[in-house]
Amino acid sequence: MSTQLLVRLPDPLVRRFKRSVAPRQRSKFIENLLEQALPVLEVDDDDPLYQAALAVEQDEQLAAEMAAWEAATISDGLGPELDKPKSRLGLLPLAKAGSSGGVRFGGPISSRRTAGRSANPAPQW
Repeated sequence: MSTQLLVRLPDPLVRRFKRSVAPRQRSKFIENLLEQALPVLEVDDDDPLYQAALAVEQDEQLAAEMAAWEAATISDGLGPELDKPKSRLGLLPLAKAGSSGGVRFGGPISSRRTAGRSANPAPQW
């Protein structure tokens, strides 16, 4: 299928075009220029997969079912208990700042240096 297109061009450009391209080759010449200059479309409106995706998007019953599944699985096993910080080993709860005589479980190791230990902090887990 082809479509006829009316295009306005400056007169000097038309003269150069007519001098350089034979009359029966002009449409093909412009077609080649446009193919090279324009980006390739990823999705063609006639693509069967694209048409199927449009049909799915317009299916209201499917959209309602998908919304129900999304609401049911939004946290998917992740509850507020996983938001609470834990110790490095994951076994001891964090003590509040200032309690336990200044020892804070899970706090930065560099703040718990003692005499005789290396000044380099241990890795944080």
